[in-house]
Amino acid sequence: MIRTLAFAGYRSLRDLVVAVGPLTAITGGNGTGKSNVYRALRLLVDAADGQLARAFAKEGGMPSAMWAGAPSKKARESEGKRLSIGFADDSIAFELRLGLPKDARRSTAFLLDPVVKEETIRTLSKPRVSLLERRNATAMLRDEEGRPVTFGAEIDPGESVLSQLAEPHGYPVLSIVRERIRKWRFYHQIRTDADSPVRAVQIGTRTPVLAHDGHDLAAAMRVRCMKPSPMRLMGRASKSNSVASTRPLESSSFSFMRPACTGLSKAQSSPTARCAI
Repeated sequence: MIRTLAFAGYRSLRDLVVAVGPLTAITGGNGTGKSNVYRALRLLVDAADGQLARAFAKEGGMPSAMWAGAPSKKARESEGKRLSIGFADDSIAFELRLGLPKDARRSTAFLLDPVVKEETIRTLSKPRVSLLERRNATAMLRDEEGRPVTFGAEIDPGESVLSQLAEPHGYPVLSIVRERIRKWRFYHQIRTDADSPVRAVQIGTRTPVLAHDGHDLAAAMRVRCMKPSPMRLMGRASKSNSVASTRPLESSSFSFMRPACTGLSKAQSSPTARCAI
């Protein structure tokens, strides 16, 4: 599991390291940076999926996403501002450092895109071993036998190596880190309008983990509800009888059956309130 998150130079996060447990709640007043922690975490998934440039474009470009305060002494002495995102789990640490083109007028026509300055993967056990060392468009990583292999011009400078070298048999470390990140899920602002993916008809397939947009809710609930304890917890939480059903090659449905709400007029109330998806 994730043990540590580290973000620096991203929006209001000048330098933040968070120790993570099985359940971690980040609290604070408005404008303290809670949402930026969440968004920075999403950037790691975008890096694994090869969507860094698109993610920053949605934020108004790389300059809009970087720390707006005065650069640190280290940044002034090096190549300028940096935006860093990374995490560590039980065995490895991953870090991605981004910046702007050194000479934007000559290097690119896409002035708002991120440029990967450094990217590293290191083991946490001693002796610590560098499994990936990237500087700009040149990267060294270890193959399945632990031998260092160098890549150069074929690497996209605006995307993580994680999304560019996808041969699990040749570069198992990249494959492991990439798949670990891709298993993360973000349940935030799931649409509930009439055209929401959650309400669309879906063919039921075994779904151990709910998708980001919740479109496979019925199938995921059916897998969970095969065990009695989740059903009891749902019943206690909603004070209702809950039903999740799927049939092979047919659409899935999920519904709550609740007692009539008190305090409503007779015309407004009914014996049950059902939400079918």
